[in-house]
Amino acid sequence: MTGSNHDRNRVGGGPVEVLPFGASDLCLVRAVVRRHARTAGLAGDRPDCLVLAVHEIAACAVTADSEPAVLRCVPRVGRVVCEIHATREDGTCLRRRAFPRLTDKHETPGRGLWLARALCDEVEIAEGDDGVVVRMTMTLVMPVRTALAESRGPEPDGARQP
Repeated sequence: MTGSNHDRNRVGGGPVEVLPFGASDLCLVRAVVRRHARTAGLAGDRPDCLVLAVHEIAACAVTADSEPAVLRCVPRVGRVVCEIHATREDGTCLRRRAFPRLTDKHETPGRGLWLARALCDEVEIAEGDDGVVVRMTMTLVMPVRTALAESRGPEPDGARQP
C-alpha cells in the first residue's frame, strides 16, 4: 500500500503528510521521513537519526499479514514530528514490544522503542480505542544537553561528568 496524501491544513512549516503503509513499504516510510526531516531543516546526522527511529517503530507496527499502519509527518514551528499509528490489532504488537522485557534468550522486544528514545528528543506513546500512536519529535536546534555532551567529546572509560 503505497502513496502519499498531503493534507492541506498547515501546521507550522508545511503540509501534513499522511502515508498508509504495510510491511513491504518500509523503504517508502524511510524516504518520506528523510524528505520531511530535510525539508523541515534538520541538520547534520539528525535526519538519519529520525529516519532510523521512525523505521524501528514502523517495522514493529506492521507484519506481512497485518492491517496497514499510518505514518503522519507533521511540520511544526521549530521541530519535526513523525507519528506511527497502528490499529488495535497491531497496537497490541506495539504495546507488547514497547517496554523491554526478556521473552526468551534470543529476543528482547523493546529495542526499537529504546533506540527511538535514544535518537529522538521526545518520544510519546498514546493508547486509544482505535490503536496506538507513537509520536517522535526532534527539535530543529540541537538541545543544550546534546550540544554540551558533543562539545566535551568522548569521555574516558569510567569517567562521567555531571
